[in-house]
Amino acid sequence: MFVKYFREAKENSAELFREGKYMASIRKVIEIEGDWIDVDAYDVFDYDPDLYNKMVRYPLEVLAIFDIVLMDIVSTINRLFKKHVQVRIFSLKTSTSMRNLNPSDIEKMISLKGMIIRRKISEPPTCLKQECLAKNSMTLVHNRCRFADKQIVRLQETPDEIPEGGTPHTVSLLLHDKLVDNGKPGDRIEHKEMQCFMTRFASSKAS
Repeated sequence: MFVKYFREAKENSAELFREGKYMASIRKVIEIEGDWIDVDAYDVFDYDPDLYNKMVRYPLEVLAIFDIVLMDIVSTINRLFKKHVQVRIFSLKTSTSMRNLNPSDIEKMISLKGMIIRRKISEPPTCLKQECLAKNSMTLVHNRCRFADKQIVRLQETPDEIPEGGTPHTVSLLLHDKLVDNGKPGDRIEHKEMQCFMTRFASSKAS
C-alpha cells in the first residue's frame, strides 16, 4: 500500500497523489545523501484513513514498515546507495494539550505544541555495566567509538493554553541526530512524538 502511494498516481486524484511528489523527494535525498524524507500525515490519511489510524496507534510497527519500503525504493533507484534513510511524519490531523496527556497515549504518535525553555546535551552519568555502575567515570576512546548527537529539550505550554492562575505544564523531549540544536529557548514548535515512559522524538517544526 505504501509502495503504491509512493510510486503510482491515484485514479482521478489531485496533484499531491501523482508520482512526482515523493519520488522527487527520494531522488533528492539520494542525490544529497540525506538521512530522511518528510511525509505529510494528511497525505497518508487522504490516501487511506485506516493506514493513518494504524500509524497513529502503532507508530513503532508502521514507521518501521515505512522505512523498509522506502529503502526498497531507494535501492531500486540506486543499488549503490547504502545509507539508511528514514520516514519522518509531520502535520498530524489533531494536536493534544500537555494537560490532556495520560497513560493511554503511551506508544502512540501524538502532536504537541509548546515553547522550548531549556536544552542540554545529554551525557551518560553512570556506567551501564552492572559490575561497575560508577558515576561520572566515562572517557572517550576515539578509535573504538561511534558517535551520534543526542539532546534533551524541555517543552512548556504556550501562554494561551495555560488557565488563568495555573502553573505551566512541561515535558522532556529526547532529540537525536539532525534534530539536535534545531530549536533554541523561546522557539515555539509543533512536535510529533511517540509518547513513552521517556519521550522519543519523531519530528518537529519550529515557528
